[in-house]
Amino acid sequence: MDGIYEYGQAQVLPIEETTDDDGNAEVYKYLQSVRNEAWNGSPVDFIERGSQPPQLRQEGSPEDDDIPPESPKEGFSTWQAELLEEFSDIKQQLSQVSSPSTLLTLPEDSNNWRKFILNNEPPTIPYFVHQFEKPTKIKLLVYITKWLTFNNASIVNLSQWIWKLFLTIDDKSLLTIDEIFILRKLATKAIKIKESITEDNTSSVGNMTLDMIITIVSKYYGQLDLLEK
Repeated sequence: MDGIYEYGQAQVLPIEETTDDDGNAEVYKYLQSVRNEAWNGSPVDFIERGSQPPQLRQEGSPEDDDIPPESPKEGFSTWQAELLEEFSDIKQQLSQVSSPSTLLTLPEDSNNWRKFILNNEPPTIPYFVHQFEKPTKIKLLVYITKWLTFNNASIVNLSQWIWKLFLTIDDKSLLTIDEIFILRKLATKAIKIKESITEDNTSSVGNMTLDMIITIVSKYYGQLDLLEK
């Protein structure tokens, strides 16, 4: 049953608090830099169809409710449209997912998470929905951004982990500015890797993983300006 949730088949961590855990400390420092960039650097560009030039909009601002979501078929390649249609359809089914009967023992730091993700298929989607709390999923996106290379993107396990994390994080309207920036960091890393690909980088899994990241962040989460960089 979980096959339908697989890619390629027919409360953010409080950055005001410190922690002694090495893995969380790394994320804490990263989120601090993200927040500094969010408020002191280039603003997040929430680009909507028919909107005015990009500017930072406060979450939940009234004008957001008046702007219809962009049609997945406008300005998209066939592959992107099909990917986003599948992604949206699966997201709508997540409320029907039952809790797993058992709980997983999860890694506690970045190094062990890296080994666990790269060497193991992701668990079934109920674990992502019911056991993986939001801070854990955001933390994993931070880790994956740091680990991402073309070679790692070519590992099917990592591709599936990214797909399921994307499926089970909140929609854009429920994400904070910090969380949007974490998504942008991941997509920006994927774009840079794509730009550096040579003729020797022929892995279809690697290319599709990078394209999946870029498409979902830019199109589904509305960060269209990333495509112009």
